[in-house]
Amino acid sequence: MDPVSALLPQESYLSFGFTYTESGNRELPVCVVCGEKLSNECMVPSKLNRHLTTKHSHLEKKDKAYFSRLLSSQIKEAKVMNNITKTSEKALVPSYKVAEVIARKMQPHTAAETFILPACEEIVKSMLGEAAEREISKVPLSNDTIARRIEDMPADIQKQLTEKLNDGAKFALQLDESTDIKKKCQVMSYVRF
Repeated sequence: MDPVSALLPQESYLSFGFTYTESGNRELPVCVVCGEKLSNECMVPSKLNRHLTTKHSHLEKKDKAYFSRLLSSQIKEAKVMNNITKTSEKALVPSYKVAEVIARKMQPHTAAETFILPACEEIVKSMLGEAAEREISKVPLSNDTIARRIEDMPADIQKQLTEKLNDGAKFALQLDESTDIKKKCQVMSYVRF
């Protein structure tokens, strides 16, 4: 859920310094000042007021307009942060492609940021200029990012296969388990649909 759309002000909550967020099919109160989420049972005015008086006693006399301004500034900050940290589609695709190459070649995940990215930057800088080099440097290729991408790829393949099998009317599944000469387990599956 988008953090900006998750904060939905409701006028009666704002007078106590609260907004709410939706979690599943339940509304959870969120303190505008400290960001603490309370349980669904705390959506009564007495419990919201108790949080305000015990944790934020210095704001007890503030009116609804103050909390409304505070909430709107938080929403604006969340939008700005979302725009700053958002990876463009043009940079996301090469990140997955590099992760796929690293996984196929069974290289360490650090190869992307220590070898591949600097090499690409030098090639692009000498052939296309510094503006293109700045664009290349936006591709996320850190160790953790490559590891996440490699973990995401089989999960995505599994999801696509599951969707195809659920959409198909009939399918057959055959599994075969054996060991190779090094006594490593091998599982093969055949799906016909």
